[in-house]
Amino acid sequence: MRSKKMDFSFYWRALKKKKWPIVLFTAFVTASAVYYSLAATPVYAASATLLLESQEANIISVEDLVSSEQESLDYYGTQFAMLRSRGLAERVVRRLEIDENIPLSRIEGTLAPSALQQLTGGFSRTLGFGSNDAPGSADSDRGSSDSDDESRSSSTSAGDGQGGGAAGPMDRRERAEFEKVLTHFRQSLQIKPVAKTKLVTIVYESTDPEFSALTANTVASQYIESVLERRDALEGKASEWMDRRITELKLRLDESEEVLLAFKRANGLVELDGGVSRLGEQELLLKSAELASARSELSSASDLYRKVDSYKSTAPQLLETLPFVQSDILVRSVKTELGQAQRDLVEAQNRYGDRHPRIIDTRSRLESIRSTLSDHIERVVATFESDYQLLQQRVRSLEADIALDKDNIQLIGQQKIALEALEREVDANRDQYNKLFDRITETRTADGLDEANAVVAEAAWAPTDPIKP
Repeated sequence: MRSKKMDFSFYWRALKKKKWPIVLFTAFVTASAVYYSLAATPVYAASATLLLESQEANIISVEDLVSSEQESLDYYGTQFAMLRSRGLAERVVRRLEIDENIPLSRIEGTLAPSALQQLTGGFSRTLGFGSNDAPGSADSDRGSSDSDDESRSSSTSAGDGQGGGAAGPMDRRERAEFEKVLTHFRQSLQIKPVAKTKLVTIVYESTDPEFSALTANTVASQYIESVLERRDALEGKASEWMDRRITELKLRLDESEEVLLAFKRANGLVELDGGVSRLGEQELLLKSAELASARSELSSASDLYRKVDSYKSTAPQLLETLPFVQSDILVRSVKTELGQAQRDLVEAQNRYGDRHPRIIDTRSRLESIRSTLSDHIERVVATFESDYQLLQQRVRSLEADIALDKDNIQLIGQQKIALEALEREVDANRDQYNKLFDRITETRTADGLDEANAVVAEAAWAPTDPIKP
């Protein structure tokens, strides 16, 4: 097989044939590059660094510990999006207009132009067209346009009393111009998170090095201020809600306590030994003990009463053998006298005859003492019978009272169900009120101690060397 050789003469003839188009194209590209590098407006980039801190509460549970990493990623992603947001960009532009007294025309003039704008601007300046509108000429016409721009800025910034985020009314042309500046402003702003850290770099590109540093620092400060304002607004709403809620809970607690007290008063319920009951329930316990004692006494007295009744009808002389008769002081005294009289009579009979006056007198005295003894025995027996009847009446009265109180106790059982429901409602209302009160106290104690979730780790400074061209 015959090897093929490269025919360089063929390629040389082709290049020689097209040499002028190639030379012209190469010269054009080289001249354009040289012209762009010499005529292009230098672009400077200033960067400020923010340290973001998470606002999550202390993690206690295992579930929170497992999910904390993902929540942290979501949190920092949200903060990066807020730094890139249109609302923050508009806030920064408004702040530059008001606080720094920088008109929109200067902000627009310091925006970093694109490569095409650089070339067209350079050709325009070379040919002498639109020199006053070139991006790099903002400083030269600052004096002639400041008054007009400031008047327009004041009209577009009217009503901006809350941190520069709200703009006053603007007509369609002014709004379109502002939107154009805002769009270019956001294109010049870059948010660059630093990998594996809590740092984020705010980079702003501008044709003015001092303005680029000022803008980067303003973006950082306005982000921090906006976070604090949102937090204050949320805390204000939460405080208003808690104030309304604590008032409602206090009224509800007072009402439930009044209902509970009225129920107790209406049903005669009182606090006893840590519990609530009616006085009738306590009286029933006392009456029950009293009835048991009275029944015991009545049972003991019944046997004696039956003996008394039997002795009175069959053998009255046996009445004096009853214990309650023998224990009577007068009966015992008379019995002593009776014994002495009997002894005196026996002694007199031994000395004298039956008709002796002393014997007759002694017998008469003996009969008198026996009569007195009989009267005392009858008195004691009558007193016993009377006491027995009173004891019977007492037992019957206690039994009637206890029967009535038992009906009341059944009613108390029904009332306790309603009472416990009212007490549970009072306890629940008091628990809610105390918890919210403690929360409000903690919140007001810590009022003013909140810190921003970000701090400026490194402020931007005016760069000395451009990044373009």
